[in-house]
Amino acid sequence: MRSAKPRGSLRLRSRRFASLLAGLALGLGLVVPPGGVPTSSASTPDSSGAGYWLVAADGGVFAYGSARFYGSAGGAHLNSPVVGITASPDGAGYWLVAADGGMFAYGNAGFYGSAGGSHLNSPVVGMAASPDGMGYRLVAADGGVFSYGDAGFYGSAGGSHLNSPTVGMSASPDGAGYRLVAADGGVFSYGDAGFYGSVGGSHLNSPIVGMSASPDGAGYWLVAADGGVFAYGSARFYGSAGGAHLNSPVVGMTASPDGAGYWLVAADGGVFSYGDAGFYGSAGGSQLNSPVVGMTATHGFAGAAGPTGPRSIVQLGDSVASGEGTLYGYTYNSSSQTWTGGNLNVTWPGPYPLCHDSPDANGQLLAAHYGAQFSQFACTGASFTNGITAPRVNAGYFSNTTLRPAEFGNWSNQTNLNPDYDAAKPDLTLVSMGADDVQFVAIVEACIENAYEYYLDLANLQCVPGNPGSTVTQDFTNYLPTLEQNVKTLAGWIEARGLADGLVPKAVFTDYYDPMPEGSTTCPDSNYLYSAQTQYLSTLLHQLDAGIIQTIQALNDPNIVVADLSKALVGHEWCTSDPWAYGLSIYSVTDPSSFQSQAPFHPTPRGQQQLADLIEPVINRLYPSS
Repeated sequence: MRSAKPRGSLRLRSRRFASLLAGLALGLGLVVPPGGVPTSSASTPDSSGAGYWLVAADGGVFAYGSARFYGSAGGAHLNSPVVGITASPDGAGYWLVAADGGMFAYGNAGFYGSAGGSHLNSPVVGMAASPDGMGYRLVAADGGVFSYGDAGFYGSAGGSHLNSPTVGMSASPDGAGYRLVAADGGVFSYGDAGFYGSVGGSHLNSPIVGMSASPDGAGYWLVAADGGVFAYGSARFYGSAGGAHLNSPVVGMTASPDGAGYWLVAADGGVFSYGDAGFYGSAGGSQLNSPVVGMTATHGFAGAAGPTGPRSIVQLGDSVASGEGTLYGYTYNSSSQTWTGGNLNVTWPGPYPLCHDSPDANGQLLAAHYGAQFSQFACTGASFTNGITAPRVNAGYFSNTTLRPAEFGNWSNQTNLNPDYDAAKPDLTLVSMGADDVQFVAIVEACIENAYEYYLDLANLQCVPGNPGSTVTQDFTNYLPTLEQNVKTLAGWIEARGLADGLVPKAVFTDYYDPMPEGSTTCPDSNYLYSAQTQYLSTLLHQLDAGIIQTIQALNDPNIVVADLSKALVGHEWCTSDPWAYGLSIYSVTDPSSFQSQAPFHPTPRGQQQLADLIEPVINRLYPSS
């Protein structure tokens, strides 16, 4: 036998495979230990839209007014102190940035990369997000700028001689530019961000510690540690704390949504409001473990679409779309890195409970967000030919089981058309399709079976580069072109059917997240597979994603778009302290019934929320007024 053995399993579709795996596992003495802690999900922002967050150097976050708390790094071990916070565009999340360039994303704020772990010439001192929330920039004390996601790079002061260190930045409203400010009040403009003046070269009683741009981008404010405020361009002066006695120095500022006011925040958590910026509370006078270092406002977003947003949403697709796994009630123990508990006899909602449709599904969350009618047609295991265009059928040993009628039907020959689809009159259709088309479950099963055969010296290792194995070749490689054609066909049918119903149809297709652990990392959630196999399965997922994205983009149809979910679980994969997808540790050879669970590989409720958070900006671009 080989020295390293795989451990674990997927939902087993054949008794022969289940018996083989259980027998091998028992023979090798494999036991999944119990344990667990509950996961959490994000909430929806208050519709009043008025509030702000403060952040402390230890990553603690304090929410006031309508600003909701989505999590913090308080109590966690940080390699470097947090130096700033920025809200997502709709106020349903925020980012924290640390001095080493590490990024922490909460709520619907996506993670697009960081400088954490990189060698920096100077510490990071601030950040600014893209207007669509799909990227951000960091700025270092030497004026260096680091861009991530869709945030463009337009230049920096890195490498230049600065009279004083950079202390903050702000972005222009269209995201095509930004400004940096130095401690001496010098302002540096890049891209389309205009220069409207500075206090560089002037005598200051206290150094500048931050800046905020006016909503129209034609001005900005600077704030000094003594509370002094300096206004330029269209930014008006509404008052300051300059000359007043402060218990602690001011460390930052943020403007009110309409630019007719602003807030200042001090290191002790004290908040000072001017103009139309309302006061909603502060941490001033409270005992803080670390000083406050910054603040950000909700910007008045209500967290719901306007009247031109989607009014009727239909969900088509597979188990990811249905919310498979979320109702079993599994909990995760970060110490043992295992899932435990769970009730396989849970009752799934109708009208087709065998489809395992859950109220935690991302489509449900999005419909609630927009206040839209929602029609769930997705079904676990659905593919283009089995579930979407024809009834969803499970083939049994002696008979077949129909889980539900066709979700959509065959528009070309007008067969199996779902009347509920037309009755819903959707102006937005969400589609998750592909994993079951390429038989990803069968592929993983084959990889696990081969891992045991390899361990017992009965076969060469498959599911690796250079030796994918017959199942990968037949089900994935050979079928991928057919899947891409089917994606194109369904997109065309959705559009044609909508027009026939007198609608201007819009559709968002999604690709797939990757739950596999980073690199060669292993843990109970992945141990039925060799690390080379999990890495290879990741490459297959990336190929699948690329095929879906390229197919939709090639349509060049502004109403048929794709939301990229491939990085949805970054930082929350298997083998992390808080995975957002269920893993293989759910299966235990001491509990044979556990092998009937369909949860592994599927998102947790928090994972479903993350998918919804990534789909939402794509929908917003389809409905510009939302």
